[in-house]
Amino acid sequence: MDEILVVEDSRTQAEELKHILEAEGYQVTVAANGREALESLALRLPAAVISDIVMPEMDGFTLCRRIKEDTRSQTVPVILVTALRDPDDVIRGLECGADNFITKPMDTRYFKAHLQSLLLNRDLYSQDQTQMGIEVFFGGQKHFISSNRLQILNLLLSTYDSAVKVNQRLVDAESKVEEHSRALRSVEEQFAQAQKMEAVSRLAGGVAHDFNNMLMVIQGFTDIMLRSTPAESTHVRYLQEIRKATDRAASVSDQLLAFSRKKVFQLEIFDLNSLIGETTKLLNRLLGESIALELSLAPERCSISADRSQVVQILMNLAANALDAMPNGGTLTLKTSCGHLDEEQRKHLPEARPCRYVVLTVGDTGIGMDAEVLGHLFEPFFTTKEIGRGTGLGLATVYGIVKQSGGFIRGASEPGKGAEFSLYLPETDPGDEKSAPDPAMVPPVAREVILLVEDEESVRAATRQILQENGYTVVEADNGRKALDMFPLLAKKPDLVLSDIVMPEVGGAEMAEQLRRLHPSLPVIFMSGYSDQRAQEAARLLPLSVLLQKPVQRKILLAAIRKALDER
Repeated sequence: MDEILVVEDSRTQAEELKHILEAEGYQVTVAANGREALESLALRLPAAVISDIVMPEMDGFTLCRRIKEDTRSQTVPVILVTALRDPDDVIRGLECGADNFITKPMDTRYFKAHLQSLLLNRDLYSQDQTQMGIEVFFGGQKHFISSNRLQILNLLLSTYDSAVKVNQRLVDAESKVEEHSRALRSVEEQFAQAQKMEAVSRLAGGVAHDFNNMLMVIQGFTDIMLRSTPAESTHVRYLQEIRKATDRAASVSDQLLAFSRKKVFQLEIFDLNSLIGETTKLLNRLLGESIALELSLAPERCSISADRSQVVQILMNLAANALDAMPNGGTLTLKTSCGHLDEEQRKHLPEARPCRYVVLTVGDTGIGMDAEVLGHLFEPFFTTKEIGRGTGLGLATVYGIVKQSGGFIRGASEPGKGAEFSLYLPETDPGDEKSAPDPAMVPPVAREVILLVEDEESVRAATRQILQENGYTVVEADNGRKALDMFPLLAKKPDLVLSDIVMPEVGGAEMAEQLRRLHPSLPVIFMSGYSDQRAQEAARLLPLSVLLQKPVQRKILLAAIRKALDER
């Protein structure tokens, strides 16, 4: 039985080598350093020495040199174990007469094969005592190497073999780096697109906010003039046309707000499958007889928290988009599923949270889109339709509603292969639905006092007129700071606060919080050209508070005020 001397200062690595060798039938002796190894060699010669290089007291190169200088032990093969991090290891190994290199991390099969080869050829080593003396230049230095010819050849071949293995690992690593680089580039492109969409979203939201303030003034004073103009007057028709134009403008603004994710949502929890079933008639009427509507709905309940009317808007917009893509007829498919995202979905949605999602897939068999169109798909006012057909806000609106609902949307298409839109909305546990104020309710003539806080003078004037016409006493402030200062000085405390959100000095949400500390039961109604996060949070946390989106129609405003006052 061949004996192997293992020289290793790490007990763990020494035990690992010992276990490998004993499993192959070798007898193993372990030395913790070069000094212990020489003491063991003085007692008996092993069949081979396997030595680490970096050790205390005496390193592997010195040990190898001492073994090869001793005529008694010079024929014992020495294998050096190295990580080959320093190119000088090769030269130093040749200089000290090492027979082979084994690189870390060790390949067990490679190691056993080389050890077996050395032991099989040890007689050849003892017979071939031909010494070679060569000068080599390496790393800018001259080295003189004198050793057994077979030792030199074997060491060079083992070093080359190790280098090939390292090179293969580098090739594999390079392939992985390239794969990760492609994934990183994909994420960077998604991030750049998200940043662009966010910038456009902010611009759209700001424009819609200012636009809604102007519309509320036009709408408010038009309603006032209509109520005070005799029905037989020719001016009524002109005022009605102004009112219709205002409603159409409000619709465009509403779509901009939806895209910018700043639309005021009336959130409720409902089953998406049920909503799709309820919307089927509307969809069939929109699609006509030439397009078939196919449903593939999940058997289980798919509960989401969203604005029901906005989800209907999503379905109608996507159906209208599919209708234009199938001029000669085709099929529109709606499919739902519930569960966690799979690996492929997570790859395309790196920002998705680790939760269950309700997935709505809307696919058509239309003409499809190329990569250029897909890159601009959700941008507002982007359209492939001819001039005069569509506003270019359909898919932008869908994008905004989905994002504001906490979800994600992806579009996929190829020319001639139709299009497919996948919407991912967080699944929600079933809960109670919330109902919005009934706009058809006509409030009675009132006597309460309302604190109106609005920084836009024209909006404040139109709102004041509507309130006063319906019997309310109105106290005004043009920002939250003034409202807070005047409130304790008022002889008759307001019964309700009607406030804008974004104002100089002190905003509506902060003002309402301070007033509530003194008057916990004071109702608050917020009005906003868009719903920022703070306002929605304030309206959610403050009892007896409501959030209305500008421009607020007269009936809706009065109904909301009456409801808030009656529920005190």
